Amino acid sequence: MDETLTRDAIAEIDAIVTRLKRPEVFLKLWGKSVVKKARVNAISHSRGGKFWPSIANAVNLQNVSNNQVTVGITGADLHNKGVHKHFGGIIRAKNKKALTIPITAEAKGKNAEELNIDGHNLFMLKKSKQGYTLGFLGYNDTAGNFHALFVLRKQVTQKPEPWWPEADEVWGAAQDAVNQVYEVKSV
Repeated sequence: MDETLTRDAIAEIDAIVTRLKRPEVFLKLWGKSVVKKARVNAISHSRGGKFWPSIANAVNLQNVSNNQVTVGITGADLHNKGVHKHFGGIIRAKNKKALTIPITAEAKGKNAEELNIDGHNLFMLKKSKQGYTLGFLGYNDTAGNFHALFVLRKQVTQKPEPWWPEADEVWGAAQDAVNQVYEVKSV
C-alpha cells in the first residue's frame, strides 16, 4: 500500500503551498500525519497479537520532495500482508502443509512452535473427511483429554479489514499540515 500525496492534488492546498518557500516542509508534515493515521488505524484492528503492530510499525515516509511525498509500508512481505488485510482474499498454505488458525485464547497471537516451547507436546488430530479442514493441532492434558488449539486448513478466505486512511482522512491530514505550517511561520 503506497499513497503518493502531491501538492497539486487539491487546488486549495496547492494555492497555499505555492506561497511557501519550502513546500517540502508542508509535504513532510502531511505525510507524517497520514503515517500516524495509518498506524492508528492498523493498531485499532489488533486483538493482542503481533501482526497489526508489525504492520503499523512498517508504515513510514518513503520519499519527500518539493512536489510530493510517498507514504507506504516498508518490506515486500509486510506490504503484501497489509494490502491483503485491507482488501481481503484467499490465503493458501505455501511453505507448509496447512495454515494454523488459532481457536483458543491460549493460541491467539502465537504459532505452534511457540506453544511447543511452552511445554505443550502438540500433535495433529486428523479429520476423517477430506476438504479444506485437515484436522486440529493440540495437546493432551494430564488426564488425557485433547485440547485443540488450532484448526488446520489448506486455505481460508480473509474478509477485508480496511485500515489504510480513506480520502477524507488524507484530506484532513492536509488541512492539519497547513495549520501546522502557518503556526510555525507565525511563531
